[in-house]
Amino acid sequence: MSCAACGEPCGPDGGGTYLTLGDELYHSKCYDKRCHKCGEKLESAFVTLAGHSWHAACVRCATCDAALSGSIKHVDGTPYCDEHAQEARMKEALSGGDRGGSAFADEQFAKR
Repeated sequence: MSCAACGEPCGPDGGGTYLTLGDELYHSKCYDKRCHKCGEKLESAFVTLAGHSWHAACVRCATCDAALSGSIKHVDGTPYCDEHAQEARMKEALSGGDRGGSAFADEQFAKR
């Protein structure tokens, strides 16, 4: 199997660290150059949120699909608008997934 980005050998038979996106394999270094949401290549300007790279237009509330910018709230890396971030945090806490609030964060876009 080969990396969908660079074409070099990748995956269990190709060695090295790799990730999957759908049915495609990527070297870790190649995957970092792709949008966390849509998987498309990041050409020039992109933002970093929750340790992942995104097209600015792809950072949208996971519940209502509202475009987000500036200070973004996320629960375990999933972005939400202010209203839905509180709901997501409550669901996380009720399910036992929130261990001391570490799953909830408020980040500024880190423009690259």
